[in-house]
Amino acid sequence: MSAEEEREFMRVWTREHRRKKNIAKAPRIAKKPIYDMSVDDKREYQRESKAWSKMFKLLKQFQKREGHCNVRQDHMENGQKLGVWLHNQRTIKGKLGALRKSHLEKVGVVWNQ
Repeated sequence: MSAEEEREFMRVWTREHRRKKNIAKAPRIAKKPIYDMSVDDKREYQRESKAWSKMFKLLKQFQKREGHCNVRQDHMENGQKLGVWLHNQRTIKGKLGALRKSHLEKVGVVWNQ
């Protein structure tokens, strides 16, 4: 894993951890590099990354089939709430990492929808 990918993973993990716990500050461990994290924290962090990648793959599948990325918010793709996920990505656009933002733009995501 490159340093940039590690920073991106940590940023996402920290944001999600704060959101899930509904607290102002993430625990101290969230600020450590991934190699300093406990095994359980690493697993959670990797699980969240895998979940994003899974949804991104579904978006690419949708785009290939439909020819666009204008996914309705209530759209389900293979049993997953793809529309809700994409809406959330658009909502957090300013906080989304450059790598993920770039991936979404490459498949044709329009941000102001």
